[in-house]
Amino acid sequence: MFSKYDVYTTVQSLYCYPDSDVLKNKLNIRDRNELKQAEEEITSLKQYMLMESPIKGRFSKTQLMNIHRFLFEDIYPFAGHIRREQISKGDTMFYPPHLIGQELDKVFAKLHSEKMLHETDRKCQIEYLSYIMSELNIIHPFREGNGRSIRELIRCMALHYGFTLDWSCVDRDTMLDAAVKSVVDDRAFCDVIVECVVEGYGITIPPRFSAFQRPPHLCCSFHLPSLRSDLCCLKLCACRSAAVRPPSYRRTSVRR
Repeated sequence: MFSKYDVYTTVQSLYCYPDSDVLKNKLNIRDRNELKQAEEEITSLKQYMLMESPIKGRFSKTQLMNIHRFLFEDIYPFAGHIRREQISKGDTMFYPPHLIGQELDKVFAKLHSEKMLHETDRKCQIEYLSYIMSELNIIHPFREGNGRSIRELIRCMALHYGFTLDWSCVDRDTMLDAAVKSVVDDRAFCDVIVECVVEGYGITIPPRFSAFQRPPHLCCSFHLPSLRSDLCCLKLCACRSAAVRPPSYRRTSVRR
């Protein structure tokens, strides 16, 4: 999609087409609205696939990069790669490129050294998830797709703890508000996470999966014909999933 970040360089963004704020993409789409639609539909398909088969790892920089690569490899050449230019959003300046790798290593080293993954108390688990989410948010390791990649990693951590997260339970503004607050408060995502907790492993539909509401003759199908049949199959699976929820699927309230 078009770049939603301010770029601090003396020349145009490395990632955009000349004289444009549209990100260079494998579909060679130059129109921001068309690229936005293609990106949302392709990544929503990928998110659904991850819900059935998460990318495994030991919760590390490599796993986060692999998640980003999987989500965006059909769209952006930089999928799975740490960004190479300074970016900011609003008043928030994210980590400079030369520090990203080492800061990610520090976050995941702390995750393991403090045995966060061994925690059994639900309140503490959620606070740990919020901490990791906050740290990764301020680092903002990728040029685009940080939120979706970070949320998927956090969902994988929740699965490790024995529950899952349905991010569609909170709206975009609530998530953005928590992201802004997380710059100075690493517990800012706690309320968001609590709202999204789902016990068991029932499959839910990602909020961005707009392809379920529209026929599969869309932008991404036009540029990537191989996705046409996948969209048809997933639309059918979604209808079946919505009609018959697994018995293990239930929302739960978590006290903090």
